[in-house]
Amino acid sequence: MMRNKISRFGIGLLFLVSVLLYNGGRVTAERLISTSAGLDFSQVHVVLNTEHDLYDRFYSRALDRLSKAGLKPRMDAYKEGNTALEITLRSKLLNDSCQKKRLYSQKLELKEKVAIDRNPKLHPWVVTWSYGVPEPYVVDAITVEKMEKDLDELIDAFLTDYRISNPKM
Repeated sequence: MMRNKISRFGIGLLFLVSVLLYNGGRVTAERLISTSAGLDFSQVHVVLNTEHDLYDRFYSRALDRLSKAGLKPRMDAYKEGNTALEITLRSKLLNDSCQKKRLYSQKLELKEKVAIDRNPKLHPWVVTWSYGVPEPYVVDAITVEKMEKDLDELIDAFLTDYRISNPKM
C-alpha cells in the first residue's frame, strides 16, 4: 500500500518536472474568463431543439430550472440573431435497416452576435459558450427520462459557469 502511494507520487512528480522542462522551466498560468461573464440574462432567449411532442415538457422544465436559479430569460418573440441559449436534445432513427439504433444530440450553446476586430462592421452570430456533445452519436435507445436528466445536466453546467462568472447574481 505504501509502495503504491510512493509510486503514484513519483509518477506525479515526474509529470510535473516534464511539464516544467517543456515550458522552459517557467511556471505560467493563464487566467480563463468565461464568455458568460457580464451576460445580461434578461436579454437572452431560450431556444429548444427537440421532438415536437416533447417540446412543451422540456421547454417548461428548462425555464423552471433557470428561474429557480434566479435567471429570467427574454420571453418576447425570438428573432434569429438575438442572443440565444440554444438547447438541443434530439433523438432520430438512424435508418430503416437499423431500427434499434438512434442518433442522439445533446448540447447547450450560447449564441451571440460578436464584433470582429479586423472588420468591426461584421457582426456574425457565433457560439460563445457550449457544453455537451458537439456531434450526434449512436445509441441503442433513449428514454424521455434520460433526455430530461441530460437537459438538467446541460442547464446545471451553464448555471455553474454563470454563477462563478457573475458573482453578484
